[in-house]
Amino acid sequence: MRSSTQSSQNRGICISQCYWRYNDIMKTLRSHFKNEGNVTAILKVSKVVV
Repeated sequence: MRSSTQSSQNRGICISQCYWRYNDIMKTLRSHFKNEGNVTAILKVSKVVV
């Protein structure tokens, strides 16, 4: 009935929330790791987040 559309809406909300949370984490990481050599650490953390 209405549950299918509701679930798709909830999924979209969850994805957007996760996306913004991911952006916040990446901003924090960039501010912490300003060295080019620490890009690998950022990539490792981003893999865990995704």
